[in-house]
Amino acid sequence: MATVTGWNLHVMGVHTALLLLHVVFVQSLIVADVSGRRRLWSVGWLFYAVALLAEPTWWYLPPLLGTLSQVPSMGRSLGRILRPRAVSTGILVQDMLRGGILGGVLWSDKFFLFLGAGRDFDVALVYLCLQPAVVAYCYYFAVTAPRVNTEIALFQTVLKREGMTSLRDRGRTLRRLLDASLIRACVVGVAGVIVVICSMALIAPEQVVLVLKVCLSSTLFTVLTLLCYEIDHIGDSTSALLLSGIHVAVAAALLLRVAGTGAYLPLAGVDLALCALGLLLYRKRWASPEYSFFWGKAMSW
Repeated sequence: MATVTGWNLHVMGVHTALLLLHVVFVQSLIVADVSGRRRLWSVGWLFYAVALLAEPTWWYLPPLLGTLSQVPSMGRSLGRILRPRAVSTGILVQDMLRGGILGGVLWSDKFFLFLGAGRDFDVALVYLCLQPAVVAYCYYFAVTAPRVNTEIALFQTVLKREGMTSLRDRGRTLRRLLDASLIRACVVGVAGVIVVICSMALIAPEQVVLVLKVCLSSTLFTVLTLLCYEIDHIGDSTSALLLSGIHVAVAAALLLRVAGTGAYLPLAGVDLALCALGLLLYRKRWASPEYSFFWGKAMSW
């Protein structure tokens, strides 16, 4: 950041503080998310949005108010923050690397674009084009994933006490539910792309082609992210990491070389192929979830 922007130590300190405040805010939302308290989760984002709209120059206010909105629900449990548990450094680093690779499918291209192009790109336009992908991603995890996760947990619970015929029926139901969830997320993403394209056609028609390229690329990033998530969910973490890692490597190579939004079209072509491969792996791994989960449990023994 300092090299590309030329910021001094004071500005870099403010930037670092802003990043840390957002980390705390996101961590505070996990409590509401895990406990299924969607309204509380929404309140956190509402406080964030209101603060951002009311005082956009007060950089610390949105994540701070968002975090404070979550604190009362934690109650006495918040005191445990003073007694942290020891975590193996190896496991922590391993999980951070996995998260960086899997999450990098949706987010790493912005970082590489910034490194390659510096300030010579339209930041607002790129992030506008990202919104349909983000909405589809959030729709999947906020609306459809809770039911899917509940069904998967139930399926794993009954795995050891129900017969194979019953498990096959449950597996087919689970697979249909998962397919429908992914399809709905894709529909939401495509609808968002259409809205953005139509809006830009009215506001800045000369930008429509560029917006279409970046929007479609970002939507493919989300599709690949969700496919990798479900491939990993069924127990094939190697394939999920491999697909994600290829995307991150290609994104780095293209965006650092081209140093502009022109890299998004070839990147979309690569991701289209990765999505096709991911879909094949997803369908293969989830073809018989009763066997996949059984062998996953057996290997863990």
